Amino acid sequence: MSAVTGVREVLVVRHGEAYNTVEPDGAREVADPSNPPLTPRGEAQAALLGPVVSAFAPDVAVSSPFLRAAQTGAAALADVVVPAALDVRMCEHFLYEPLRAFDGIDLADYRARFGALYAVPDELAVRATYPGFPEDEASVARRVTWLADAWRARGDWERAVFVGHGATVSALVAALVPSAAVVAPDVGHCSVTRLVERPGGAWDVVSLFDVTHLREL
Repeated sequence: MSAVTGVREVLVVRHGEAYNTVEPDGAREVADPSNPPLTPRGEAQAALLGPVVSAFAPDVAVSSPFLRAAQTGAAALADVVVPAALDVRMCEHFLYEPLRAFDGIDLADYRARFGALYAVPDELAVRATYPGFPEDEASVARRVTWLADAWRARGDWERAVFVGHGATVSALVAALVPSAAVVAPDVGHCSVTRLVERPGGAWDVVSLFDVTHLREL
């Protein structure tokens, strides 16, 4: 990536293709339809994030706790060692019908999959930790803005990666750069948005929902 002069920078990434938009095909186990994994294509997309994130050299990473996002984050971080957290504020928009049955993540599965990469707190297995169903767009905007404000208030990072879903990716971009707001369906799988904070606290767009790193797919 080209050098960018600013105070702090973020990469905002949507997860790769997963079995929430592709019907199960037997290629991967879908143990919980409300929390499906990446498809093989989604895994390939996520792997192509590795060089992008490595060049960015983040200090920290934050992912939605949903499996497809956590898998994407793990692939993106394959070549860097940074603190990484699962944050429910980046989770899926609780509007889609399969989420009516969501009952929290499988702690044992996550800990086996991701090892020491993510801290996986017990509360992520508790349904009450997550938004109610159905969730309106204002709720998504509030929780993502809360996340953005919390990270902006911290002084212990310069470059951060956030991995989420169409709704939370677009909400985070809008929270930092309101003029860049788009609707969630316009956010491509494994797209990367790069934002930079200028002196004074305003944020600018360097690249918006970029997918050029996926061109070989």
